[in-house]
Amino acid sequence: MSLSRAALRPALRTGALALAVAVPVAAVAETGAAPKPNVVEEHFRGAGPWVVATTDVTAADGLTYRISHPRDLGRDGFTHPILVWGNGSNATPALYNGVFRQLASWGFVIIGSSDKQQADGHSMLAALNWMLAANLDPAGTFFGVLNPTEIGVLGHSQGAGGAVNAANHSGGLVDTAVPINLPDRRYVERKGAFSVADLPTPTLFLGGGTDGLISTPGGLRSYYQRVPRAALGILRGADHLAIQRTGGGYLGYLTAWMMWQLQHDAYAGSAFIGRDRKDTEFRRNTRWQDQQEKGLI
Repeated sequence: MSLSRAALRPALRTGALALAVAVPVAAVAETGAAPKPNVVEEHFRGAGPWVVATTDVTAADGLTYRISHPRDLGRDGFTHPILVWGNGSNATPALYNGVFRQLASWGFVIIGSSDKQQADGHSMLAALNWMLAANLDPAGTFFGVLNPTEIGVLGHSQGAGGAVNAANHSGGLVDTAVPINLPDRRYVERKGAFSVADLPTPTLFLGGGTDGLISTPGGLRSYYQRVPRAALGILRGADHLAIQRTGGGYLGYLTAWMMWQLQHDAYAGSAFIGRDRKDTEFRRNTRWQDQQEKGLI
């Protein structure tokens, strides 16, 4: 369910037409056609229709969970997909406030823990289990408003490895994964080792074009090639920490991917798939490089 999709599509179509008309005649004559706007990315990089609230709780194991969620949980009978976040090394969810609030504004409930070393994915799965239990607790805030059949994991750097491990070891609970700036193989310690080849879910690999040391474009291309159902995008000009604080240029397609995979939003999915695989919005978007996708239809 996307509360504003039907209402916004006419405006998007009008906006797309206005953009096309606004292209200078000389530019059209030179290229033969007006450039196609990236309307899906632009739509989903903005805030969604839900007002966002944040809840902090302390779990039995002593970890603190930060949960960003719609303020009006369960409005109109909607049940919210669950997202579990993995922090980069020595980071906490407070550093990723832009990502948390963005996804919550689109109807997701996203949880991250105070664990600063999440490569093995264990604390991410603990957070997921906490959310699933909260959905069954009649005395709690999240009773009956979560959708336990629509679950995604995502994370940054070391937490991206944690997201891979959480997906692999969730017993089939996780439906999609988005590793952001997944470290190259040479940086992976034994305790944090992960196997992208074992990923059972559609996976979106995201990275930065200027991340030339930790999570290189070449390393991400290698990971992508080993996953049967996946997409890859490298954000031009983004370094290893661009996802922190505001979320930067990642937010549009990150949100669209989760909307497509977990809320089954066909408009969001149209950025990644189409009749011509080489002419999707995602593939032709010049803000990105090395875009690829496979096995998603």
